[in-house]
Amino acid sequence: MTRPSAGQTLGPFYNYALMGANEFDLTRGGQHGPAITITGKLFDGEGAARRDFLLEWWQADASGQYANTADAPFRGFGRCITKPDGSFSFKTIKPGAVPFEGNSWQAPHASLGIFGPGLMRRIVTRVYFADEDNTACPVLNLVPEARRGKLIARGDSAGAYTLDIRMSGEGETPFFAE
Repeated sequence: MTRPSAGQTLGPFYNYALMGANEFDLTRGGQHGPAITITGKLFDGEGAARRDFLLEWWQADASGQYANTADAPFRGFGRCITKPDGSFSFKTIKPGAVPFEGNSWQAPHASLGIFGPGLMRRIVTRVYFADEDNTACPVLNLVPEARRGKLIARGDSAGAYTLDIRMSGEGETPFFAE
């Protein structure tokens, strides 16, 4: 058996070293909420699809609670590697609203960390859902209004959502400081 070769001579190389089976499926331990699928493509600043990038997804459960132990019924964490065409997919549940400072709530969302060749550090963004009320989310409201749509996944009635990520350039996805 031959191992896939990298498109670049510099790593990191995630596709064979870090991934376990079905890590893109956050419902492995049980759904604990309505199942959804999020798909998209990852593009660089020139609009070229980026393969072999590691995406880490983390979220709260349907009631807005994050897993606080390794044996939590829903861990809310998954990984996937972008395919040659830049595509990615996560199977998960719809997250609930999460408490914020004071008496406010963050709209249902997931955080998405991106690692890959050419990046010196992980970049982080969020994924919100078009069928939720995102207007009062204190974190989303920090993003300039003209760019908020780049963080909102569009869905259909079957629970399939789509959101493309552009790492730089025209139409860049907003990223957050850690």
